[in-house]
Amino acid sequence: MPRLTVAMCTHNESARYLRPVLQAVRQWADTLVILDDASTDDTPDIARDYADVFARNETSLFHEEWRLRSRLWQMAVATDPDYVGVLDADEWFEPSIADELD
Repeated sequence: MPRLTVAMCTHNESARYLRPVLQAVRQWADTLVILDDASTDDTPDIARDYADVFARNETSLFHEEWRLRSRLWQMAVATDPDYVGVLDADEWFEPSIADELD
């Protein structure tokens, strides 16, 4: 069966939708990769609870987004998936996505 890695960058997302998004993604992704971009809230703690692979930038790379996305991509590809999906921290799908992905 093909393996799906979902990759996500986070930055100060804990007061928004992060936890429900990650709970939903865990139900259908084989691997969850999260790169935190120097959050100053408890986003990294929440992300670590759900991520299979987690890393944190000490200094934000948002001003050089190509570097941020490149690091996230390298982390995702290192999990040796068949497919990679990239989600924002406030993006989720209906529960039926699991059936559609199969």
